[in-house]
Amino acid sequence: MEAFLDSQELGDQAAAYLWQWAPQKAELLVRKRRVGEEALRRLLRAAPLSATGSAVELLIEEAALLDEVTLKRWARDRLPDARQ
Repeated sequence: MEAFLDSQELGDQAAAYLWQWAPQKAELLVRKRRVGEEALRRLLRAAPLSATGSAVELLIEEAALLDEVTLKRWARDRLPDARQ
């Protein structure tokens, strides 16, 4: 599944399926940054609530992965009590 993460057509769906079918593998890819930037973006956007900690750690180190609008939307979706 990770081979499709960089695919323009299939990448978003591949990220969602990876989190659904192999969450430990998805988490490892995020923590160890074993895929390219576009694949990391897709994994971040598709990350379930249970992976928020790992995603936040990555975003602290790689803040430019998500643009400001996408980051705010991502944070609001996962942290509903966060200030805008």
